[in-house]
Amino acid sequence: MTTSPLVRATVAAALASLSLTLVSCGDDEDSGAGGQETPPASPSASASASPSETASSTVAPATGPVLTMPNAQLNAPDGWKKTRSIVDYQVAAASPDFSDGVFFAAVELPSGGSALSLEEQMQTALESATDKPKPEPMDPVTIDGVEWWHLSSTGPDGGTDRYGVDHDGYETSITITFDGDDTAQEREDAVAGVLASFTWR
Repeated sequence: MTTSPLVRATVAAALASLSLTLVSCGDDEDSGAGGQETPPASPSASASASPSETASSTVAPATGPVLTMPNAQLNAPDGWKKTRSIVDYQVAAASPDFSDGVFFAAVELPSGGSALSLEEQMQTALESATDKPKPEPMDPVTIDGVEWWHLSSTGPDGGTDRYGVDHDGYETSITITFDGDDTAQEREDAVAGVLASFTWR
């Protein structure tokens, strides 16, 4: 059985919406976390330029809190804090002042796979995106040996970089949001470090 476009669009919309409100309270864990408050309110968060279109192996991986899903894991930037999730298919971390955030999701595909091409996966995500301004399609990025789609948005109040792929039975996505105070270089460095830390399990 393949996942229908309607189901995929519904899941994509839910993930985009959860990026806005997922972290509503702090994680009680001590591993880079602490008592947290509400994180970045909008994934149309910052930066004036999109990060690199490839996850270079020469980039130093992020060394912040480990975010783990059944199929993969990654690190948030150093100094960020893990936050409490309200759903079991997404985990998150936020910068110390909660102005920036990383949201890592993995949804098991009903069929155990996907019949959609990478381009079709990206179009589904684009159609359901709630970012303001609307994100733009970017060149695919290779992360830990697998090609992912990439959507990016930048506005006066911030920006978002979203990556996703259907791989090994899961629809996996990484959403990184920034506020308007981050420079383009800060945004690029943070994104590159998170992507470099990603590994399949």
